[in-house]
Amino acid sequence: AVPDLELRRQTLKDQQAALVRQRAELDAALAQRAQAREVLQRDGGIDFERLKREQGDNAGLARILVATAESNDDPAQKVILLREAAVVQRSQLNDPQAAVALLERARDLAPGDAKLCIELALALGGSGDMARALEVLTSACETAEAGDRAVLLRARANTKAAAEDPGGA
Repeated sequence: AVPDLELRRQTLKDQQAALVRQRAELDAALAQRAQAREVLQRDGGIDFERLKREQGDNAGLARILVATAESNDDPAQKVILLREAAVVQRSQLNDPQAAVALLERARDLAPGDAKLCIELALALGGSGDMARALEVLTSACETAEAGDRAVLLRARANTKAAAEDPGGA
């Protein structure tokens, strides 16, 4: 009976330690989100470089940016935050698929933003989906105004050339 009691006591201690760790992780996530909101409210925007330095956690930064975008009512601000999160995903976390998903969400909010369509196409190309990159640019060209159309056509031509010669320049 004593060994069973000791085993049960150890199991309860292990479970308690796991709960304490989970609580600490949740508290840290809530603190990060509160910090992002505070910066957004205080500065009217987020100083991304400062957050990166302070956090030293790019995955956490990406989560903060997405969470802040989701809680923001201003579509233009959401687009900015989703773009920044995509940059972190692509360049810091080397996750082009996550970047694509974020940029697609941003494009849904700002479908006429030519630069955003180009960013999305670059992310798609970087993830190896040249066909979708060309589709995004072609679709954007069809609805763009004259000034943006020229930029989009150039981007589409470059993307098409890269698709035809993946080992090229």
